[in-house]
Amino acid sequence: MKRPPILHPLVDVPCPTIGDLLERAGIEASRVLSTAGRLAARRLAEQDQVMALREAILSDPWTDFLPPWPLPPRALTAGDVGRGLLVELPHVVDELLLDDPERRFREDVERWRRVAENPALEVDRDLPLARPFARRWAMTLACGSERPLTALQLLGHGVSAGMVVYLRRYSEGLVTADEAALQLRDSLTIAADRDSWRGAPLEPDVEDAYVDRHGGVATLESALRRGPGALLVGDEGSGRRALLRACQRRHRAGDGPAELRGFGFNVDRVYELPWHRADGELILPPEIADRCVLALVGLGVDALVDPRTENELPRAWHAAVDAALQRAGGGDALRLVLGVTPRQRAHLLHRLPAIAALPVIEVPAPSPLDAVMFWMAKVFALEELAGGPIDLARILWWLTRLRPEERTLAAVAKPAPRHIGRQLTRVRQRPDAALPSRVRALLRGLKLTEDELAPLLEIEAALFANAAAEPRR
Repeated sequence: MKRPPILHPLVDVPCPTIGDLLERAGIEASRVLSTAGRLAARRLAEQDQVMALREAILSDPWTDFLPPWPLPPRALTAGDVGRGLLVELPHVVDELLLDDPERRFREDVERWRRVAENPALEVDRDLPLARPFARRWAMTLACGSERPLTALQLLGHGVSAGMVVYLRRYSEGLVTADEAALQLRDSLTIAADRDSWRGAPLEPDVEDAYVDRHGGVATLESALRRGPGALLVGDEGSGRRALLRACQRRHRAGDGPAELRGFGFNVDRVYELPWHRADGELILPPEIADRCVLALVGLGVDALVDPRTENELPRAWHAAVDAALQRAGGGDALRLVLGVTPRQRAHLLHRLPAIAALPVIEVPAPSPLDAVMFWMAKVFALEELAGGPIDLARILWWLTRLRPEERTLAAVAKPAPRHIGRQLTRVRQRPDAALPSRVRALLRGLKLTEDELAPLLEIEAALFANAAAEPRR
């Protein structure tokens, strides 16, 4: 059984290594990365010593069960890079982010400098980056910029969040950890603007992948090429928003229809809400007047079907979308896309008859196999919550045991029993052998056939970057 296309810049892209970053690094960034790699080597050696001591203590005939220790991964982490910055460029960290840091900042600078002076530490250029840190850097490297990586970029990609402990306002309890991290990200952005730095994003977003199970991308792009837009009709959870995000991502990467080059592409976002002036004149969002693809699928559609027509926002929004329908067309005209359920479509046909001009694209309800693939497409968000790699075994385990209303990202990101992962590993190694009974039980619980496991394993290989190969301790 063949898997459907998976659309994302990181499909079949391995997680980068220290060597990959060093090849692109400028002079200062190269110093930081080399020091970070040496400090990571020291950390890994100490972790091996700890684990060897633990194994000796718990050697046979020890019978009491103890859970695994949550040790850092055998990879370069954001914390390693942060320590490298403290050693090599403390003035950059201080000037760009902190502004009057805590005394602990100076103490940690001296501490890690003493550690880094050990000449026995060497950089392993093949050491991978830890996820989800690695995913952000993979997005940056995929941008194809020829400009060398800078120290400013090393402070991004989640590294600056580790510096909140040095922020005086945080240590005094004036801001929370999240507020402090946001403040540091803002300081980093201001520094990039001040220095006229241009390049890949400092904090690249890694969005969900898209499973193009019904050829929706080609169909929607064809409709947008012709104009005036489209009406995406599907039930809740069918993937209407994911389809729009996939087309938006392709458009921004220059892979969408050539006829829409230079267009904006907004999904459920306008820079100014519509409103009526005192004299009754309707002020429209700028996107309706510009060359833009305006897609509404969530709040925008909810406001359209809001029965409270006496309220200003629903009334103005209804009038704005009506104006957009009149202006939508081909060429340089606006393209309007509405993602609606069948019930919302019937409601809007009554209130806005002009939407009948939009061609209908049906988004089919997901099959049991589609539902599992949808969760696999969220692997990057799951890795953020888990703080490490996710594999197919974990997703199958929790989807089987959780009721639909309990299936949240946080719930599915929790660890699963290791025996399921080991059994799936044997399935990968011996694809012609009979499936283990526990794997068959998982498939039955999700209403999947044995043949449908093959496309799931293909997606895991293409999207999860060998998650099963990175052991958990």
